Amino acid sequence: MAALRITSALCLASALLMLPVLFAQDENPFAQWDRLQKETKLAEAGTEPAEPAAGRATQMEYYSGESEPAREKAVASTARRETLRRKNAAPATQVTAADFVPSDDKGRVTLVSSEVVEAEGNPFEEFAEEFEANNADVADIPVETVEEVTEADFEPAEETSTDEPTPEEPVAPKADSQPEPASAVQVNLPEGPQSPSVTLQWAHHDEFSVGQKCRCDLVVENTGRAVVHNVITRAVLTQGLQVVDAKPAPVAAGASATWKFEMLKPGEKKTIELVVVPQQEGDTQMTAFVQLTGATASKRAVTRPAVAIELNGPKNAGIGQQIAYTVAVTNPGTGKARNVIIQAAIPEGLKHRQGSLLTIDVGTLSPGEVRRARLNLEAIQGGAQNLAVRVLADGDLTEQTAQQVAIAEPKLNIGVRGPANSKTGQSSPWELVIVNEGKVESSNVRTKYRVPTEYEFVRANAGGKFNPADRTIEWFVGNLEPNGARKFTVVLKSVKPGENIHQVGVVSEHGGMTLAEQKSAVVGSADLNLQIATQQQRVRTGEPAVFIIQIENRGSSAAQSVGFSCELPSGLQQAEVAGPTRYLADNGVIVFQSLPKLDPGQKAVFTIKTTCLRSGSHKLRARVGSDSISDPLIGEESLIGIER
Repeated sequence: MAALRITSALCLASALLMLPVLFAQDENPFAQWDRLQKETKLAEAGTEPAEPAAGRATQMEYYSGESEPAREKAVASTARRETLRRKNAAPATQVTAADFVPSDDKGRVTLVSSEVVEAEGNPFEEFAEEFEANNADVADIPVETVEEVTEADFEPAEETSTDEPTPEEPVAPKADSQPEPASAVQVNLPEGPQSPSVTLQWAHHDEFSVGQKCRCDLVVENTGRAVVHNVITRAVLTQGLQVVDAKPAPVAAGASATWKFEMLKPGEKKTIELVVVPQQEGDTQMTAFVQLTGATASKRAVTRPAVAIELNGPKNAGIGQQIAYTVAVTNPGTGKARNVIIQAAIPEGLKHRQGSLLTIDVGTLSPGEVRRARLNLEAIQGGAQNLAVRVLADGDLTEQTAQQVAIAEPKLNIGVRGPANSKTGQSSPWELVIVNEGKVESSNVRTKYRVPTEYEFVRANAGGKFNPADRTIEWFVGNLEPNGARKFTVVLKSVKPGENIHQVGVVSEHGGMTLAEQKSAVVGSADLNLQIATQQQRVRTGEPAVFIIQIENRGSSAAQSVGFSCELPSGLQQAEVAGPTRYLADNGVIVFQSLPKLDPGQKAVFTIKTTCLRSGSHKLRARVGSDSISDPLIGEESLIGIER
């Protein structure tokens, strides 16, 4: 199993990759990962991204065909020739094969001398005339003196070196040249190390005599085992030799004559026949140079690595459930996929112990090889969650996929119901109902009831506990199956009037809290109190007896339509009556007009004066009625009449 490590959110980002099918651009789950990776690379390098200079091409610039060292070399060669002409006495320079062996030893050139043979013709006549014209001012140079010859003198300006460029030094094609088609380079060349070898040999057929035609041959032979291409041979003769004929004719003349052979097979020879006429007695020198192109071939099978990714795991899960996914990475290509990594973007509804951006190192995948990694996740949030994974490898190989998983969560609902209105001092039941409307079981369910300040807690069923500090009643419900329901009852007593809100809430181990509330009102009630008092308990006949009746509202609301009446016994005769309202008296019965209302704490006092007519016990009866009370209040007061 590949090592699993988290790519920290403080140290990661790369170029933004798209999920064209599964995600819109602004929903790319890897956008954060790519951005953090790019910032990390810049931070580690300690540089900012370089901006291209104004007016400068951003692509690589190739060197021109004529490099600076070559130009310096040509200038130096010209200076040396000018020095030779001015010094007038410089000895001839002996040219050897070692002077022309390339520094990288890509080819080998051999010079071989032979005896003089007879030849005809003078292809160098133009060169001789040009040489004499250019050197008219240095006629005193000895005959045996020749210019110093360097390798640079024999390289055409329009041709490039035969040395193959190294990978670090790319050589661009000329601006006016067209790239060769692919078929042009598909030639049959030998494979493996090659050592191209060409020999040059002068063959002389006659003795060299002044004024006589003499023949000499320049033999070019491929002595190696490989085919050589673009063989260019140059011959340089001293001023004392006149060329009158050359077979084959040279392709170029001037300071030297040039012959070009497109290809020489192993062992193949090319003979250049020259006829020269010596012009003066003494030693003369004939020099030849060769330039060639060696070649070798190597066949390699070109492979194409590829990567593919597959994500397997559940498509449905419950909140709080542990779920596992398998990520399979395959190389369906023909070459090795190197530095393969898996990246996983964990959505908010799923949780991994190492974070939300994960990187799994896979290493190298051979063709057809499959590697698997396991993602252990926990469902922590309900709804549809998109789990995205992708695979990256060297060569900008990438593949991505995603899977949607539906996370089911408990859906708890709660309600509370009770009387919309109640009177102070009245006790009434309230009921809570909890229902699990989700598709999974809800565990460790708890519910609370907040008691309004207008009520007092009386009792609760099912072990409900009242906490006076926050005025809440709490129940532990436990587990609740899908579509399961529980009911709880609480009894409350109204203590003061006013509008209020009953709040209830329910919560489970993995679900959010659900709240509900119910409005109600406490209506204050009138509490009428009746008191009857007399100034004396014993009264002589013929003397007055006074009764004082007081009605008081001790309730929390006004008493509406308060009426009062009293009935006098036959032994007492009405004398004077006083009260807050008018009254009617008939045959010992006194009825007062009703008070419209009697506010809380307010009192109504009635005074009735009577005369005792005879001895004995006499009892006054009083009655109070109101729309705010269900039953009338009845009161009595007695006194005793005595004889004088």
